[in-house]
Amino acid sequence: MGHNLTASRRLAVKKLLVDFGYDRGNALELTEVFPDYRDRVALYPDVMPALAGLRAMFKLVVVTNGNADIARVGIDEMFAAQVRAEEAGCKKPARRIFQLACDAVGVVPASVVHVGDHPVDDVQGAIEAGIRSIWVNRRGQHWRETYQPDAEVSDLTGLVRVLTKEL
Repeated sequence: MGHNLTASRRLAVKKLLVDFGYDRGNALELTEVFPDYRDRVALYPDVMPALAGLRAMFKLVVVTNGNADIARVGIDEMFAAQVRAEEAGCKKPARRIFQLACDAVGVVPASVVHVGDHPVDDVQGAIEAGIRSIWVNRRGQHWRETYQPDAEVSDLTGLVRVLTKEL
């Protein structure tokens, strides 16, 4: 169940409610309304222009350990596919979720670049799946991992520069 964030969250909310003396039945209601609030995402200003430019050149796929819905967020038209851990039966950094993303758009791992902000889930996971990786480091953190990303960017404007430079 580690890859099913919805079920994990539902169980955690039930436990918290019971531990604090609330009605266990309220947990279901809370977990049903949670996605409405979670999917009200304030995107960084660079996101939509970058996605629009990248979409014109590449097949974009969302790979997430979470259960956000890109349609509810309002960015689904930017992506060719979405692979969520809950549906994949595994989560990043598992090789299988990256392969499912490749399969969703009919490409081989060696032709893919995975972009993410998590050193293990995104960078290490991609590398172990035979995929190049770019680390989005918006906070200016120092890299402390063994695996090295192919590139590091501080925002998606930088990502566009890196990816278009490779063409």
